[in-house]
Amino acid sequence: MLIPVFGSCPTHLSKTQDENRRLILGELGHAGLEWRSLGRTDYPTEFPLREVLMLAKHCSGGLILGFAQFETKTGIWKKDTPFEIQQKKDSCFSDTMESS
Repeated sequence: MLIPVFGSCPTHLSKTQDENRRLILGELGHAGLEWRSLGRTDYPTEFPLREVLMLAKHCSGGLILGFAQFETKTGIWKKDTPFEIQQKKDSCFSDTMESS
């Protein structure tokens, strides 16, 4: 019997991101783990976090696949705070947030 693991992943992925997602899901199976998440077609419209909680309660861990979903060439992070950063290069959201 496989051990259930709660998983979260963006719905819309690039070809490379989807290949990586499939690779990770395959490795989970080889390790005796089963990916469990809310489906794209049955996602609740009311109280979605309640559904996540109910599913996660029956899992023995969790895995979040944080693929890049946003990219920008210019901008300002944390505007008007002591931690303001001027975006000066190509960067994805996760790259910039991890460095600040």
